[in-house]
Amino acid sequence: LAMTYALNHKEMLEKLFFGLYEPGAGNYHPHAPWANPEVKPFEQDLDRAEALLDEAGWTDSDGDSIRDKLIDGKRWKFEFTMSVPQGGTLESIAILLKQDLESVGVRMNTAKLTPAVLFFCG
Repeated sequence: LAMTYALNHKEMLEKLFFGLYEPGAGNYHPHAPWANPEVKPFEQDLDRAEALLDEAGWTDSDGDSIRDKLIDGKRWKFEFTMSVPQGGTLESIAILLKQDLESVGVRMNTAKLTPAVLFFCG
């Protein structure tokens, strides 16, 4: 939930999709008959994201701007890698996600792969 609050959904829709899409509020298009009109889209709330991360024990204990947590006697950084296809919209989305997450102390790396490698099912 914390990472969801860190993301600037509005910026993504405006910058990458030129304002052509509406924010989603669940699995269904907001105008679909089975969509729940009481479920509202998330909006960026960096204070809430940071508070949730703090509450979960993810803090920046060493001052390197990346949150970390002691788990079973070992200090783990809040860092992960997202695989994305090289070029195109998904790579652009990953760049925005990375910036937003870094603003709350989460490091997201990207592995840019060709579609043949990323989607190989064999």
